[in-house]
Amino acid sequence: MSKARIFTPDNADDEYNKLIDVRTHYSETKSTDELVDSWSKFKAANYLDVDSRYGPITDTRTFNNDLIFWQRDATGHYSVMEKSMITDESNTTLVLGTGTVLSRYDYLSTVNGMKAL
Repeated sequence: MSKARIFTPDNADDEYNKLIDVRTHYSETKSTDELVDSWSKFKAANYLDVDSRYGPITDTRTFNNDLIFWQRDATGHYSVMEKSMITDESNTTLVLGTGTVLSRYDYLSTVNGMKAL
């Protein structure tokens, strides 16, 4: 039985979501001069599932501006607000990437992970 902590929106009464232990929910993007703090808004479709072959998510931590997650048999990191700026030949700055909150995940290791405590 997994002891992974499940983080779901406060108003999520959907029992199905609580059974998915490879899912990470995220809030809306914060902007300047907003009336309601967007970091407190969790929409139902704002989530990212990692590969369930490696077991449930057992922990999530930040380290050096990187969001790391552990599963039973793997370790990975989420791409958070990923964007890249380049300059073209005419000295115009271009922004590459969508900058979405959790756009994807990548595995650092599929051999080592962390067992649930």
